[in-house]
Amino acid sequence: MLDHFKDIEKVQEVLHEAQTGLWAIELDEGREPRMYADNVMLELLGLDHAPTPEGCYQAWYSRIHKDYYPAVHRCVDRLVSSNRAEVEYPWSHPLWGTIYVRCGGVRDWNYKDGICLRGYHQNITDMHKIEQEHAAIIQTLGENYDGIFLCNLRDGCFKIIKMPENYRGMTQSFSNYNELLKYYINTVATEEYWPSLLELTDPVLIKGEIDRNIKRVERLYRNRDGAWRRVSFLPSPRYSENHPWVIAAFDGQDVEVEKKLNEVTAQIAVSNIYTLVMSMDLIKMEYSCIHYSGSLLDLGQRGSYDTLCEQICAKMPGEEHNEFKAIFDLKNYRKQSYLEGDFRLWDNDGVLHYYSYFSTRIGQGAAERILLTVRCVDDKRESKRREKVLSNLCRYYYSVYLFDLENDRGEAVWREDHADGTDIAPHDSLSAYYKKFVEEHVFHEDREKMLRAGSPKFLRYTLSAEQPVYDVDFRRICTDGHVGWVRSRFSVGEMEDGHVKSVIFANMDINEQKRKDIEEERQKKLYVESQNIIKGLSSFYHSVYYIDLQQETFQVFTQRSDIAKYLEESDNFSLLMKTYSCHLIYKDDQERFQHELSAEEIRRRVSRGELIYATEYRRDYGGMYGWMRVHTIVAESRNGTPVKVILAAHNIEEEKKQKEQNQLALITAYEAAKTANEAKSNFLAQMSHDIRTPINAIVGMSAIAAAHLDCPERVADCLSKINVSSKHLLELVNEILDMSKIEKGKLELHEEPFQVSAFMSDIAVIIQPSVLEKSLHISFDSDNVKHNDLIGDVGRIRQALLNIVTNAVKYTPANGSIKVCAEELPSRDSGRICLVFTVEDDGIGISKEFLSNIFLPFAREDSSEVRKVHGTGLGMPIAQGIVATMGGSIEAESRLGEGSKFTVTLFLRAAAQETEDKPAAADDIKMVEWKSKPRLLLAEDNELNMEIATTILRESGLAVDCAENGKEAVDIFLKSAPDRYQAILMDIQMPIMDGYTAAREIRGSEHPQARDIPIIAVTANAFAEDVAKALRAGMNDHISKPINFENLKKLLQKYLA
Repeated sequence: MLDHFKDIEKVQEVLHEAQTGLWAIELDEGREPRMYADNVMLELLGLDHAPTPEGCYQAWYSRIHKDYYPAVHRCVDRLVSSNRAEVEYPWSHPLWGTIYVRCGGVRDWNYKDGICLRGYHQNITDMHKIEQEHAAIIQTLGENYDGIFLCNLRDGCFKIIKMPENYRGMTQSFSNYNELLKYYINTVATEEYWPSLLELTDPVLIKGEIDRNIKRVERLYRNRDGAWRRVSFLPSPRYSENHPWVIAAFDGQDVEVEKKLNEVTAQIAVSNIYTLVMSMDLIKMEYSCIHYSGSLLDLGQRGSYDTLCEQICAKMPGEEHNEFKAIFDLKNYRKQSYLEGDFRLWDNDGVLHYYSYFSTRIGQGAAERILLTVRCVDDKRESKRREKVLSNLCRYYYSVYLFDLENDRGEAVWREDHADGTDIAPHDSLSAYYKKFVEEHVFHEDREKMLRAGSPKFLRYTLSAEQPVYDVDFRRICTDGHVGWVRSRFSVGEMEDGHVKSVIFANMDINEQKRKDIEEERQKKLYVESQNIIKGLSSFYHSVYYIDLQQETFQVFTQRSDIAKYLEESDNFSLLMKTYSCHLIYKDDQERFQHELSAEEIRRRVSRGELIYATEYRRDYGGMYGWMRVHTIVAESRNGTPVKVILAAHNIEEEKKQKEQNQLALITAYEAAKTANEAKSNFLAQMSHDIRTPINAIVGMSAIAAAHLDCPERVADCLSKINVSSKHLLELVNEILDMSKIEKGKLELHEEPFQVSAFMSDIAVIIQPSVLEKSLHISFDSDNVKHNDLIGDVGRIRQALLNIVTNAVKYTPANGSIKVCAEELPSRDSGRICLVFTVEDDGIGISKEFLSNIFLPFAREDSSEVRKVHGTGLGMPIAQGIVATMGGSIEAESRLGEGSKFTVTLFLRAAAQETEDKPAAADDIKMVEWKSKPRLLLAEDNELNMEIATTILRESGLAVDCAENGKEAVDIFLKSAPDRYQAILMDIQMPIMDGYTAAREIRGSEHPQARDIPIIAVTANAFAEDVAKALRAGMNDHISKPINFENLKKLLQKYLA
């Protein structure tokens, strides 16, 4: 069977999107555990490289949250014994911090050396956060709502958080919450409430209310059975412009709403039990006092709103001012027709009294009024608080305590006998009791969060008038030893000036509810996970199907129109595959397509452990066949048997073409590298010959001279030939170094003024011996140059032109002719002169095939005439590199047997003409006449080089002292008398201390000559960067080895004469 699971890159890509890594763990007796991880797993472990299997295992195991090791161990035990298990735990990622992980797998029974487990490691942090957000939503709303949704104001989509079973069928018919709400209103509410309720389907209204800090947008209505109900919208915990999710809640507590409305009627009717009864005219903003029996306020029968607010706010704590003023704001009655609450007022003695109020909107149109009733509840407050706590809380909570945060005291309001143990009643220190309660009755993994939740500092920070309740779930160790889930609710008991003074601590048994919630959340997670995977796949694949292998049906998430037209309303999976194959799959692939994607074959491959695999077929894409890849991904399995899978298909034609192009590029690169290697091999062979030739001459002539010391003429002839061979060897080395600098882009230019006429004369002088030797006719012409004085790197220009002229001399037969011309042409750059050199000969010429390769390094034409002439194949590439660095161009024209023509175009700056007489040419400088006998300090570690330099310098009239390394040179100089030395010749690479360091030591010393004495670098390091480094070290100049002593004497004359 073909291996269709070979496209590892795509499998890894899908796993990466799902944040799922694959691993294998080997547990062999007597050996350390070993883990093998794929690339996604390495990323999830925070590793940027693959460690040893032992190191990989430690990287995973050591970062498991310490409290979850028992759960992980139990999972491993189940894997070893029962073949399959799964566990979730927090894991400390080295880069991302704490993440939540789901791990699962199976045992590989084919592994015989010990135990081998294979599985996956998935990052479920986002799903964990969704769980927390949903829990926060339910906590915010409490238990009064039996329908809760998350709704997106931007696109209308919604998510179900809580919904009775009888409404679930309704939600499946709608994808937009506005349409769902309209249907709900028309179905459930009586017609008179439709206009008010339909306002809630306008997202602009909801957003506007929330933006005005309205915490709840609410509407009351009667259903068709006459019962009161409520619909509420409020912002989600993470609501923002970029996260426009709101909570929609449907209230099922219709009896409570009915009771409140009945109480309203009774309170209005019996106004004589209130301390204050008044109405407020909202048009005139004037109150009418119907009844007032208190003494705190000075109220007339009528008065202004401002007077009333001024008197009441003067007696009221500051945090309650806004709530009181809200009573007279008409917009607060749009959601419901009444308001009720509590506030406090100080009497003249500074005692704080408690009042409850009830207000309702009366009248309509222009006669809008608010009826307000207020009564003092001081005498009933404490008893009612206890009654309310006992009647409402004790029915659900097995223990209720009142925590006095101000005095660190606690009091048991209600507690079942078995609740927390009779020996733990908080009669004394609250902090000591709570700590003991957590240590003895809270499961160890939950102790840290419970200690934090019950600390006074955390409670004062968390609880407020806006957030009066805080819930936390924990696992409780019961008296019989079993562990059960408990929900602790911390709620505000008493608050003064925004400061929480006491807290009610109540505990409820939620073990059964938690079990159901966990199962429900698990199912929800599976659903959300599969939906997220499918949604992610839909953005990448042109066709995505959700396949039920048990029913052999399919659900379409996305598909191309060319298949949709054939399927109509059918959901039969076999029909889908047959239709796809017949109409769209290439005929040679049809049989394989129907077999590999049949339900039976999918079940077989998945059961074998292939949780994700890919197959490829040729598909009709708009009249042309292109390659399609189909990924089969397990979405749900039961007891190792796949139940539902995802089939996702996408066009990989471009990928195939790219792969072919990459292969072609690889072949091309291989051929280019092969050609380059061959060229370098040829070059090395040629260089071996070219270097050995002058070396052989030097060795041979040295031996001949040694054998004829009594014959001065013979010795002089040998020395002359040794000198020629040495210069040739130096030229070879320099060419190689120049080519290296050009290839690295490190060729540096040193511009200076020069004259074109003098430059042409120099070329003629240099090339003359070779021309005479072959009896060639050569001419130089620079008459058409208007600007004779230019600025440029004359040395590099000379090098480039000499390479071309030398080639012309080499490959022009005897008695041939060569023309070298310099001509000035109109320049495209007004600030520069266009100077064109042409070198034309009637030599052997260049073949058309080789002409295109003439500027390639190491390239030489394979002909008998060329092979007779020694060369490296670097002359023309060096010339082109120099010209290109100067921003110019070089062109070649040639015909085999007729000759060649090379054209060099440069753009140079013009220099001001010099009227003074120019100094004599270098070759015309005669023997230097020193004013006195200067003394030099020579630092050189090579004994032979020191002997040669000392001899020649002394014969030139100079005194020389020697040092064998930089340290010795520094010591000699520092001990010398002032003006003993007139210059220092400093080698660079020396033992103990190099030349750079020695120069810096001298410049930094206190010697009188330290700042001024010329220091000249003498080194084999001839690159421009080496010259710059010498200057930075404090040296004045630089001369490279092998030393041209005539140039050295001219350089010394610059500083000493």
